[in-house]
Amino acid sequence: MRVAVCQMPGATTQFWQDSLALIESLADAAARRQADLAVFPECAWPAYHLGSRASYDAARRGGLPGPAHLLDVAAGLARRLRLMICVGFVEERDNRLLNSAALVGADGALLGVRSKSFLWDFDHDWFTAGDRIEPIDTPLGRVGIMICADARLPEIPATLAARGAQLIVQPTAWVNGGAPGQLWNPQADFLIRARAEEFGVPIASASKWSQEGGTTFVGSSLVCSAAGDILTQLGTSETAIGIAEIEPASRASEIRRPTLPLERRVLLNGPPLDTAEVSELRREWARGAEAAAARTPGVPPAAASSNVQRLAAAEAGRFAPCRAATLLGVRCFDVIGAGVSEPLIRARAAENRVFITWYRGEDVRICDVRGRRLPPQPGAADGIECFRFDDREALDKRVADRTDIIADRTPAMYEF
Repeated sequence: MRVAVCQMPGATTQFWQDSLALIESLADAAARRQADLAVFPECAWPAYHLGSRASYDAARRGGLPGPAHLLDVAAGLARRLRLMICVGFVEERDNRLLNSAALVGADGALLGVRSKSFLWDFDHDWFTAGDRIEPIDTPLGRVGIMICADARLPEIPATLAARGAQLIVQPTAWVNGGAPGQLWNPQADFLIRARAEEFGVPIASASKWSQEGGTTFVGSSLVCSAAGDILTQLGTSETAIGIAEIEPASRASEIRRPTLPLERRVLLNGPPLDTAEVSELRREWARGAEAAAARTPGVPPAAASSNVQRLAAAEAGRFAPCRAATLLGVRCFDVIGAGVSEPLIRARAAENRVFITWYRGEDVRICDVRGRRLPPQPGAADGIECFRFDDREALDKRVADRTDIIADRTPAMYEF
């Protein structure tokens, strides 16, 4: 299957006609390059940063067409180009606005619409969260949709994979998390690779670049294989399309599900664990870590702290142990062994806002709560690396204002 990710600049609602023309132009380019599916950014039309609900309503009164117009255009494009299209748009439903994406078949039929369920910061000012995580059956296979910040929570791609997604498409507008002039976002850096690798599903992410309403986007649209390899990635400041051949996951593909009943209880808000059950679960996680420590030189004795949990590398390859331990109050993890990829280690740190010390023989790496590798402190003695961090940072689970990766989970929607 050939998938195109169509990267667009940010644009406000007043430029809705230009945005529509660009969608048409990029779809034409994708078809010329023989794409089977074209993915467009989050709220590619009419805009993502709406300013306020009142501003959007004023734009509608001033001549901005409703979402049916975008869906009609997408259907006509898909039918003319024989191209499946996934496009992000502002959906109007029961006097509410939703940050949604439509999947349109190559015959122009609307196959399904899904809405962002994990809202980001200013999303709360005008959008209502979606309440459904379910792949869509298409002629190309079962396609899951996650929109931008949905990828921050491992439970969302895990649920899509558990429900049979063979490909995940991600309309997104990755917001700059780096310093001004240093464009960076964890999803483009490592998180999408980790999601694809862990759940065995290829992912196509189409982002915006430039700005909307003072918010800077980082571009970097990409297509990732089910093994977590980047097949194509665009730059941070370009309007372009990236094309890659992907192999959809088998419907019978294995995903790394929570394997311990007590893990599932914690993750799905089952009956609270009592003290003995918490101790049992933590001992189970530590058991494999101690065996790995015996085989790994340079690993210090286990810390006698309830804030620290040891895990074998293989356990860090599953989201469930770190997630459940974080929900039980753990702030720091010691991961022992080399049997896990770096994107997965960084994902564990970022998705839980915890610190991870990774012992890989003589090589020791530490990831901060954003998933970034900490550098050693200067001035250490020869041959000794010293690191410094404050684990109290891990008490704050917000990745942005009004965006809490723990408090804003919706376990009733999840399936593993």
